[in-house]
Amino acid sequence: MTPHHVIPAGDRLTFLSCRRAWDFAARERGNWEPARPAQLVELDRAIRDALAVYYFPGMWDWAPAIVLPLVRQAFAKSIAARRREYLFAHQLTDLPPDLMRSSSEREELGLAIVEAYLGWAPTVDDFAPLKVVTEIDVQVPDPQRPGRDLGVGIQPVRYRDHADLLAMDEENGYWMVEHRFIRGVWPDPEAVLRDDRCLSWCWAWEQDNPGLHVKGTIYNELLVDEPVITAPPRGPRSTVAQHGGGGGVPEMSEITSTEYDLRIQLGDGFRRVQVPRQQAEVAAFGERLADQLREMIDPATRPYPSPSTTRCELCEFRPPCLALDVGRDVEPMLAQSYRARRHELKAGTLGARIWSSGRGAAPPTP
Repeated sequence: MTPHHVIPAGDRLTFLSCRRAWDFAARERGNWEPARPAQLVELDRAIRDALAVYYFPGMWDWAPAIVLPLVRQAFAKSIAARRREYLFAHQLTDLPPDLMRSSSEREELGLAIVEAYLGWAPTVDDFAPLKVVTEIDVQVPDPQRPGRDLGVGIQPVRYRDHADLLAMDEENGYWMVEHRFIRGVWPDPEAVLRDDRCLSWCWAWEQDNPGLHVKGTIYNELLVDEPVITAPPRGPRSTVAQHGGGGGVPEMSEITSTEYDLRIQLGDGFRRVQVPRQQAEVAAFGERLADQLREMIDPATRPYPSPSTTRCELCEFRPPCLALDVGRDVEPMLAQSYRARRHELKAGTLGARIWSSGRGAAPPTP
């Protein structure tokens, strides 16, 4: 088998924010992660797991009475799995009372958000799901050498990520949907569309499916500070069938922009930002990605830090980074408090698929 470089999307994002943190964490560099999880309850992960079941294509036309209990079950299973990880890593048999109380409060908050979303989503979903939790695994073309892939010698570069949702609208157009979890206030819509992770999914899809273009990106945003009470749905979840076509589309507000025709659907605690994308924009991302990955696989790339009052406070590698700043040897610290990152896929994820191992794969079918 030909050896290759594997660059996960998370490594790219870390590289763009702080090269020292990237040097600690990246698969092709230090490959470290904290040995003990800091959080007992990860609401983002649990809600994302619940949404994967809600939008599972095989159950899209099922009655809500059948689907919604499975969604709630997925949330509960995700919470339970994280708790087992936490107890094992911290060598605990049970949670202390104060931690049990705070974790129960967060679980209740998360479940309330899920329940509210189950009531809001049917009023705005104007698409049908085709794929959920889909692994992206593509070789990266080299813009400087047309017809060839990026790489060093015989080692090509593969870019990997997981796309939240691929959906189809009533005109049989493809859309990439990203679930985003917001704390505080809604970010500026134009700032949201500049975050190019969802755009990277469009690029990867088109690499694997030449000739099939993605119409745009949809940012499905949920406030996770306070729950909103909304009645669960009783009828069909969408008027759009998975083979295309459908009934009325919910009215959207339009936001004035110099470059984009942004559309927004806003509810209590939820927001959708829908952005049509141009082919030139997707192609430009591919060139930008190649430039970034070229630096990431270069052994000579220097991992300098990028201090920030907000980023450093939350960084998992703050202790060894500070130690490096004063000239200390960080190897003992890494050996004691960190472990090799685990990259295996989560077994049994409902709806999870791999698009392909190279370009030219057949498109997914409903």
